[in-house]
Amino acid sequence: MEMSRCSYVLPIKRRNCRMLTKPGKKFCGEHAIFDSDNSEGRIPCPNDPKHTVNKAGLEEHLASKCNSRLPLDKFIHENLNVAEPNLPKKFLIPSTDALTRVAQIIEKAYLVVENEVEERQLHTKAVEHHLQENETVLGELKKKHLIQQSSIIGYLLENNFLRNSGDSCLVELGSGKAQLAYWMSKIAPYCKFVLIDKVGSRNKYDRKALKEDGNLNFERIRCSIEHLVLNEVNVVKSSESVTAVCKHFCGSATDYEGFCLAPCCHHRAEYAEYVGADYLKYLQISTPGDFAALRHISTWATCKFSRSSAEKCVDQLECGEVSDSWSSKYKEELGRKAKVLFEYGRAEFLKKCGFEVRMFRYVPVQISPENLLLVAKLIKPSVKKYLQMPQKRRSKVSIDQLLADDINGKSKNKLLNVEQLLRSDARGLSKQEINFTKCEEPLNARALVDSEKVVVLEPEVSTGIDCFVGASSGMLKTINLTSSKTTNVLPDAEVLVCQINRELKLFNALTGTYSKLFDVVGGSGIVKGVQVTQNTNIVTAVESGELRVWNSAGEIISSDSMSAGVNLLTMRIAPTKDIVATGGRENPLKLWDLNSEKLTFTARNVRQDNLELRVPIWVTNTRFLNDGRHIVTTTGKHQIRLYDPRAQRKPVKEFEWLDEPIQALSTCCREDFVLVGNNRGELGLFDLRTKISLASKYKGFAGAIRSIDAHPTEPIFASCGIDRFVVLHDLNTRRVLKKIYCKVQLNSILLSRNMSLINSQIKKEEEDDEEDN
Repeated sequence: MEMSRCSYVLPIKRRNCRMLTKPGKKFCGEHAIFDSDNSEGRIPCPNDPKHTVNKAGLEEHLASKCNSRLPLDKFIHENLNVAEPNLPKKFLIPSTDALTRVAQIIEKAYLVVENEVEERQLHTKAVEHHLQENETVLGELKKKHLIQQSSIIGYLLENNFLRNSGDSCLVELGSGKAQLAYWMSKIAPYCKFVLIDKVGSRNKYDRKALKEDGNLNFERIRCSIEHLVLNEVNVVKSSESVTAVCKHFCGSATDYEGFCLAPCCHHRAEYAEYVGADYLKYLQISTPGDFAALRHISTWATCKFSRSSAEKCVDQLECGEVSDSWSSKYKEELGRKAKVLFEYGRAEFLKKCGFEVRMFRYVPVQISPENLLLVAKLIKPSVKKYLQMPQKRRSKVSIDQLLADDINGKSKNKLLNVEQLLRSDARGLSKQEINFTKCEEPLNARALVDSEKVVVLEPEVSTGIDCFVGASSGMLKTINLTSSKTTNVLPDAEVLVCQINRELKLFNALTGTYSKLFDVVGGSGIVKGVQVTQNTNIVTAVESGELRVWNSAGEIISSDSMSAGVNLLTMRIAPTKDIVATGGRENPLKLWDLNSEKLTFTARNVRQDNLELRVPIWVTNTRFLNDGRHIVTTTGKHQIRLYDPRAQRKPVKEFEWLDEPIQALSTCCREDFVLVGNNRGELGLFDLRTKISLASKYKGFAGAIRSIDAHPTEPIFASCGIDRFVVLHDLNTRRVLKKIYCKVQLNSILLSRNMSLINSQIKKEEEDDEEDN
């Protein structure tokens, strides 16, 4: 018997449904609702009318089978964020008189606020590089989406919302396929991402990102914003900084208190849910009918009237005489002005809640007619208090009174900026990583020590400080290895600091002064390296790849031609020449001549693995050997590589060690040997003379090793990591000399050349010699 196909015509695809039907039926089970007899009692699902269900099995379907049912998680509370959940949604069709009156209001109001909208398109190097590489492959629609994402990420970076830190969480509202989060994870891989969307979708980019890097932190929540209790989500609760972002998020959902919002679909906004009602009342748009007219006019910005005079949109036909009498160009302009007023009302509400708000046209209208972006920074501590309240309590509390308490000094919190408010600990110290290593060249009679974010000036005379440790809390600690004493560095030690806010500061232990030198400007992301040249200039490298050379006065003395590429992770300078090595994620090893400001060497990727798959480029650390000619790199894919730029562009030697990312690397007093530590807590000494081989292995660790520093002349090295211990080893005997607990996770370590432990040992040997004599 020949099987027949369903007779239903899919409206979007404009073809028949291809599902098989039962004998004698015209429609398949899903489309049986369109059959005139509908003997099986097929009805639309109450949760989502896009699919149907048999009436007899409705209860079971809603309880356990429907994909659109509300999850039973603790962070789901039905209609929590809905002002009037029991009222049916009504979308009024505005009258001609209402449209005419509201159009006049729009014209007058826009003249007042038009200067509040800044037109500025930003660019993100990672996305722009992808666009350039695939220009001939990508379609026009995909290019437009990428251009928008590039600009939005640019605004996030400009306002320090997208931080490459495990303490930061970025919530994407209406994430869809999460392409925006995918590109954000390329720039901030340590950030945590929470993806919120009402429905599922195929070909999600968060899956693609996790395949490329399994260490990324993505959590997808399938739920409408109206039911979500965000402060009950575990990832959000455990984060110091939380930022909300959305691209083309529809309707009233954008009224969520967020930071970087690119709204669209104003025709779905409801009068009861719209938070800018006070501003509209000021404009004399004060009734649901007037609001419907404003909402209706806003749709003209995206109706594309110019397609043809015969191809009128539904809105145009409904509006009768007004739509017919106004030109298409005028209606599009009026629609864009209406959208500005919509967002200006939201901005006024956010300002009242304690946000500093700016509005941008982040891309040209040719890229997207929905090109408005709200960027809001939290500036009042009362807002944090307000947002942490349960929804029921919020209705009983006046935000105006909370703000007045701040101004009158009644609030227990001081007025802090957004960084202090969201990222401060009990001491008011910003929770940011601190890292450093050393440079051999002198600066002002001392050795300036370089860092990714902290640089240490080591005095020529002994100060009782044997090493510096950078903690994950942002605190710098000093350690005396003789007494096993640790001290938190406040303004009374000697350090040159370049932290996540890019301020370069000098703290001098000899004079007791702590002063700012200059701000590291240019590029985006955190400072990944600070080095000193032979003529005492300072070289900096930031995450987006910009290399800059500064004099001691904070003036840039290099051109803008040195760009080491995005996702930069490491930068080192050669001990004998002004040659800089850089590398990062999908950013190969490169050598730069600082004198000519030219790229002199770019490493080539190794051949494919045994499965014929491309080996990812992931340079995590670099070191020049003492001869200044050979370079050692470590990777996030557990490789140790030795390069000789004079011989070839690929590594001359390579060794794969265990199966964990390698972050820590240091040279030592033994030539052609390096110390390497990985994320498993393994630390080894490797011989580079013939084939790279493991010469010694050291014990005493309980977690990932973040940093190693060896004494340049003595067989001693120190290491630190997430187990909170500083461990001092004897290089030759492998014995643990000291193990000191520092209370917090540690990121980087630096040994002093004038170690008290060595000095006391020398003094003891001299005393023993005198006694023998």
